[in-house]
Amino acid sequence: MRNKPSLLMNSLFSMTCKRQLTILRQLECCGPLSGQQLAHACGASRRTIISDIEELRQLFGASTILASASNGYELMIQELAEYQEKKRALLADDPNLLFLHFLCQQETAIPEKLVAITGLGNQTFLKQCRQLQTLFAAYELTLNKKQWCLEGAEGNIRYFYKAFYFEEEEQPYQIFEQLAETLTLRYRPSLPIDPVVSLQWTKVFLLRAQQGGRLEENWEMADFCRLFLEKTGFVIEGLEVCRSLSQQERCVLLFLMMADEGVLSFLLKHPWVEETVPFDPIDSLRETFPKQAETLREDRVFVQVTLAVMLLDRLFHVPPPLLRDRRKPAVSEIGKPKALSSAASHYLLTIGESYLKKQQLKNNQLMITYHLCGNEKIKGWIKQRLSDWLAAQGVDVVVETTSELSIFTARQVVVTDQPLFLLELEQPIYRLERPIEPNSIERLGKAILADFLGQCKGSVPSEELQAASASH
Repeated sequence: MRNKPSLLMNSLFSMTCKRQLTILRQLECCGPLSGQQLAHACGASRRTIISDIEELRQLFGASTILASASNGYELMIQELAEYQEKKRALLADDPNLLFLHFLCQQETAIPEKLVAITGLGNQTFLKQCRQLQTLFAAYELTLNKKQWCLEGAEGNIRYFYKAFYFEEEEQPYQIFEQLAETLTLRYRPSLPIDPVVSLQWTKVFLLRAQQGGRLEENWEMADFCRLFLEKTGFVIEGLEVCRSLSQQERCVLLFLMMADEGVLSFLLKHPWVEETVPFDPIDSLRETFPKQAETLREDRVFVQVTLAVMLLDRLFHVPPPLLRDRRKPAVSEIGKPKALSSAASHYLLTIGESYLKKQQLKNNQLMITYHLCGNEKIKGWIKQRLSDWLAAQGVDVVVETTSELSIFTARQVVVTDQPLFLLELEQPIYRLERPIEPNSIERLGKAILADFLGQCKGSVPSEELQAASASH
């Protein structure tokens, strides 16, 4: 998040706030930094940085120590909750953030309220509105200055709300603060729901429902939406406004609640989704990647990536902020209906190019499942030594809990010290000899590596038991 420009940071009216927040973020991420380094990061003079540091010390008090040393300034957080609260307080009086909050809340008489609260002159206020137009444009939105509201596609408005309220922890304004206590969300326990993202998107959807915002209904997807809600068991209730959410909106909300990897994991585990949707993801692959389509269609993971993009495109919108610095996608034949909208094609192209670049890395990825006897200390030692040995040979050993997607992308093997007939598994099995001798780990590693490299090169792997034997 810190590597890309944030909506909150780009919204700030006060240059002092922007500098001071930058100072804190730099010190959060790095060790001691000199005044010159901080000045460079902020685009300010060292004298200005010294002044900002003193103001921050006064504001944060005992919750935080901004220590000065010979090697620069260092941040030491004493009370985290208090520190975070004071960071939000730092931005609470910023006129632009207050304006955007009023805008998202659809307040009346916004200019008058803002001038009365902040003391800004009318001309200054209008100048800031013009500057904020570039932020709205990034989401393909415009500011209606007669009614003081945002105009554009409903999906884009919701992405803007989500970015404004939840992209940064320093956001001083909140919505539905007590929602978690009154809301009931029910769904199948197996669904990969992200609890934080879930609550954030739910707040956005309910706020827009209260404001009368509605997603454009895609009737082609009506049967799928009904079946999807039925199979996932998704129910949202607890507030009267929940009743106004259409089936399509509930589907979109549930997809967004899963977040990125969760959606892919869900699609990979539930082939009925691809079988049920009224479109073929292969059409989008051919349209967006005319040269690589036949290769990509054999890649199960990427087909599901395409399916996810198509689903959100048909039901919602692909977020415009993700489409910056893109190449123009392949254009389908004149008169032929496109499988994806232009925005979704751009998005798929962007992530597709990134995905293709990672395929070589994927070929060096190995997931090891262990079936071992003995105490946890011994098991931990075995796992660590084998992982270190393979890593030294250039193999990326994936921990089982690292990512659900690794289950589908990484090459998988089993390492055991138990009798092989006790295991009924499809993955290649390698026997670790007991008792463990000084070179046992190396011999096991060489056996795994020999087959692994053979698979990477497309050669036929050796016999599992022969490769895994102690005498190999």
